[in-house]
Formats: sequence, structure tokens, C-alpha cells
Amino acid sequence: MNQNKIITYSLLAYIRNNTNEQSIKSSLDIFIPLIKRVLSKLNNEGIYKGKNISEIKGKADEEYGLDFPLPVFERILKEIAKEVNTDSETKFVIYSDKGFSISEYTFYEYDEVISEREEKIKNIEKLFTKFKEAQTDNIINSKSIFDFVEKNKYNLSKYLSNKKETNAIDYTAEARFINYFKNSEIYEIIKDIYLGSILSCYIEYKPDIKSNSKKIELLFDTNFIVSLLDLNTQESTHTCRTLIDIANKSGYSLFVLEETIQETNNLLMKKAEDFDKSFLIKKINPEDVFNACERRGLKRSDLENIVDNIRFELQKYNINIIKSGLNKNVIQTTKEYKNLKNVRESEISAIHDAIATIYVKRKRENKKIKNFEDVNIWFVNNSFSHSSYLLENEKGYQPEVIRVDDLLNILWLSNPSIKNSDIASIGLSSSISLTLSQNLPKARVLKELDENIYKYAKDNISDENIVRISNRITSNRLKEIEELNILAERKDKQEFINRLNEEANKQKEIEERTKLNLEEVVKSFTSQVKSIVEERKIYEDKSTKDEDTIENLQKEIEDLKNENIKEKEEQNKRIEELENRIKKDKEEKIEDYKNTQVEEWQKKNRNKMIYFLMTIPLYIIFLFYLNEWNPVAFGTMWKENPILNTVLTMILFIVNGESIYKYHQSHTPTQIKAFKETLKIPSHLK
Repeated sequence: MNQNKIITYSLLAYIRNNTNEQSIKSSLDIFIPLIKRVLSKLNNEGIYKGKNISEIKGKADEEYGLDFPLPVFERILKEIAKEVNTDSETKFVIYSDKGFSISEYTFYEYDEVISEREEKIKNIEKLFTKFKEAQTDNIINSKSIFDFVEKNKYNLSKYLSNKKETNAIDYTAEARFINYFKNSEIYEIIKDIYLGSILSCYIEYKPDIKSNSKKIELLFDTNFIVSLLDLNTQESTHTCRTLIDIANKSGYSLFVLEETIQETNNLLMKKAEDFDKSFLIKKINPEDVFNACERRGLKRSDLENIVDNIRFELQKYNINIIKSGLNKNVIQTTKEYKNLKNVRESEISAIHDAIATIYVKRKRENKKIKNFEDVNIWFVNNSFSHSSYLLENEKGYQPEVIRVDDLLNILWLSNPSIKNSDIASIGLSSSISLTLSQNLPKARVLKELDENIYKYAKDNISDENIVRISNRITSNRLKEIEELNILAERKDKQEFINRLNEEANKQKEIEERTKLNLEEVVKSFTSQVKSIVEERKIYEDKSTKDEDTIENLQKEIEDLKNENIKEKEEQNKRIEELENRIKKDKEEKIEDYKNTQVEEWQKKNRNKMIYFLMTIPLYIIFLFYLNEWNPVAFGTMWKENPILNTVLTMILFIVNGESIYKYHQSHTPTQIKAFKETLKIPSHLK
């Protein structure tokens, strides 16, 4: 990726973030400082006039790595002329034949910002290179970490310039890198560059997106509703609710199909049924409903309650439920269904998405629409995977479906009054999530493995190993999932368990090596940054000859040391919290194990008591049987053998008395406590 373009993205974000939003009349305003710098540079090079403004554009394109559309560029130049020219002085003129003249003009306002950001960008590139080297698996990557950011423009280009996405590079390494440094300054720098890439879309692809009086309708997909209900990641929920807020303020009409409500109900009820059976999926997919339940502390009954109240919840967001009026049998004969059947997980999903797509087409009167601003209805998708992009749009025409973050980006570009604080975070998080999930096995295969673990290995594999197996799958290191499922189907339980633990151990070794490698990388990078800071301070001291500078520098170094001590203390505190959490978790699991054993003990004593109590009527029935069911004969036999009968009766009552006593003891608190203390705890719980 062009280095100048990266710096430009960062600069655009800086200008947008540091400009009063009330003063932004159009998104073009943020490009004005960039072109002012170009005019200043031309002036400094001794260029005071030219035959055509394309000469200025050429310089700007080279300086910023962008391709400014000439009509838009001319508008920017005219705005600059209005600003810099006064009644007493004319600094910049554009003539009717597109020629121009520049008098003395100097503009250095953002030079220091550019220099600072250039240095940070170089450091991030170096760190990314070391990050790749620290990985234990082979990584196929692009040349620059910022190519990952650039691909966002290809997504938006489908709508703003009617182009198909052509950037099909695997960005897994880049996504891992950004995700690893999510809570650092590095992430903030990348986020700014991402924001700048969105801003550049405006000038490169669509010079003007005007608001119109057309009534806009938004039709929401199942995954959007799930996120709106806070049953996805927090970021995803925030994204969907942000769009709802903007859409309501903009006067959009919001809808969901009755078929979508049904699909949402079925999805969540299936999750409720499998609530206690999920071991693997929630570890693999952070966007899974089970993860949201765990985050929010929801139980199965809570999830069922959410299902019961979906319609009421949607009313709170002004979302109306409508009927499509489309027949499912007819839908199955359409080309939309046939295309979707190849990418969706199930036939039901394909039918649902085909219904939604055809509904949107009919609302558009089956017209092919070229311009984004002419679209009257969108099917809004908050996809969990790349397959959810649905149908490919014809080149030159708007598709029926749009991702929620893409729609947010475009709305933000077309309306400068919308706050930009969340736009970059929303888009970047979405890109990371999509990238990391694109290589995951099919949901069907993962679900089958999850069920097999529940059936055959839940008591023989630790939570830590479950996590390691999930990490192995998400990193695409474990590919033989179907083989594992076949082992389980053969009911080769031990071999299945052995394979799982074997894969977990492989992942443990990789994670330990990677952790050590990354620690060295981060340590090295931190040292380099500190060294640069210190060298810069020393240079400033020599140039200014200020006697107090060395003392101040030493103080700053000491402050850095203190900060490191503080960070270490915070790390230790965090470690202690995690250890306490682990300890508590272990104690809870041990207590659960003990309670289970108590229940088994009580059950055993109950069954024994019932068994022995049954012997008394059976004994009497047996005696009557021996005497051919004759009461007189039974009495005679009893009288003739009084000692034997008495002994047998006493034995029966003693045995039954003992079983009743043991049953009673197993339900006494003191005896339960004593029983728990004698239990041997399994090694995997210690």
C-alpha cells in the first residue's frame, strides 16, 4: 500500500476529529487543508501559475496517494479561493479556461502532525513484520498491515461507484495483529487510518450524496434482530442500535418480515434446547448466542423469555412486522433461491433470504438502480460470515442487501452532523470479526463435534483443553474435524478422547511458544520507542542548550520507570484477580462434583430401601404360593415351624430397618457433610 496514502488517511481522520462539527458544511471541507498544503508547496517550488488546474491535481495525487476527481477538485479549489482572497489581496485565482495563478502563499499547519504520524506508521509496520515472524504457523499475508484497512474501500465501492469487490486476499494475519493490540495506542492509530479510508471513499468514488425527500425503508435480517436483542457481541449490538437511532432520526421506515420473526424464534429456541450442551461453539465463535448469554448471565429460561417478548422489543425501536405475501413453494422455483441454496447453511435459511430479496426487488418495482441515493429500500444484514453477503450485485447496479456497518459509513459520509466517534470502531471490529471467521468449518460440522464432546467426552476433557481445541479450530490448525466426528460415530470413545487431548496438547505447545515470542517482540518494540523518545529529547537539549533539559529528561525517564512499576503492579493485581477467579471456579466445580456424588449416594440408598421393603410382601406371597393359596394350610405351616418363621421375619425386619436408617442418614446434614469430606476428588478438578 502506498505510504503517502496511509499518512493521508491518518491526516484526514486527524482533521475530522479536531474540527468543530458545526463548521463542517460538507465532507469536502476536510480535504481543503490538504490542497492548501499543495498550493504552498508549488509556491515554494517557484510555480506561480499554470495552464490547467490538472497540474495542481497531479501534485495532490502524488502527495497524498489519492485520485481526486477533477470536478470535485475544482470545487475544493474554488472554496480555497473564496477563503484566502480578500478585498485588498488576491492570493489564488482560477480562470475561465481552467488556468490558475498563485501569489505568495504559505501553509504549514499540519506538517508536524504528518511527520509524527509517519514515524508511528513506520514503527507499526516494523512491529507487524516481527509479529508475523513470532507466529508458529505459516502466514500468507499482504505486504502491509494497512492493506487490511484498504479493503474496506472495496466493500463501499459496491455502493458508491457500482464496482464489484476485487480484493480477495487473506487478511488473517492482519486481523490477528490488530486484535492482539486492541487496547493499545497501536489500535487507535489503525482506527484513525480506517476512518480516513472511509473519508477518502467520498472523494474517490462519489463526489456528492445529496439528501432527498424519498421515503427510505429498511428491512432487517435475522442476524440484525439477534444483535438488536443483545444476543451477539457488545460491539455488534451497539452497531445495530446506532443504525436504528440514526434511521429513526432521519425519518426512515423500519420493517421486519413475519418470516424473519419466525426464523429468529426458531434459532433462539434451538439455542435454548441446546443451552446446557454447548462446549465448543461458544469458545470458537464470539458472536454465538451462548457467548452473549454467558456475558449477560442469562439462563435458559431467560432466553426463552426473550423469545416470548421479541415483538414487544421491536416495537420499542419503531420496527413494524409485515407479511411478505410470498408463497414458499413458488419461492423454491426462483433463481434467487437456487443461488442462495449454495451458500446458506440450510434450505430454510435459503428460502427466508430469497423471500426477503424478492420482496425488496418488488418494492423497487423490479428496477435496476445505479445510484445509491436512488434506492428506496434495503435489506439490512449484520452478517456473521462472508456467506451472508447473499447475492452478488450486477456490475453497475445497486444490490438488494447491505451490511449494517457499510450503511452506517455511507450515512455518515452523506451527513456531516452524524458523530464519528463510533464509526471507525464499528467498521474495524466488523472487519476483524469477518476475517477471523471466514476460514471456520461449516456450522453443521462444528455442531456435530460439539454434540459428540457432550455425549462422549464431557467428563474426560478439561475446560482448558476445550478452549485450546477451539483456538486450534479458529486458527485453522485443526482441519480433520470430520475425522473426529467419524471416531465418535464408531463409538470409539477412548480414541476420540485421546485425539481431543492430543490436539489440545499441540495447541498448548504452540500457544506457549507464541506467547514467549510475542513478549520478546513487544519488549523490543517498547524499548525502541523509548529509545527514540530519549534520543529526541537529548537532541532538543543540545540544540536549545537549556541546562534544565537534562534534568527534565532524567525526570521523564524516572517517570517512565515509575509508570512501568505501576503497570507491573496493575498486571500483578490482574493476575491475582484471575487466579482468584480460577480458584473460585475450581471450588465451584468441586462443590458441583460433591453434590452430584451426594445425589448418587442418596439415590443408591433410596433404591436399596425400596428393594428391601418389597421383600416383605413378596415373602408373604411366596408362603401363600407354597400352601396353594390356602389360608388354613398357611396357618398350619406357620404353627408347625414357629422358630424358623420367626427368625426369617426378624431378618426381614432387621434388613429393612437398616435400609430405612441408611436412607434417613443420607438426608441428614451432618452425615452429608461427613460424606463430602471423605470423597476423593478427581485429579482434573484439583
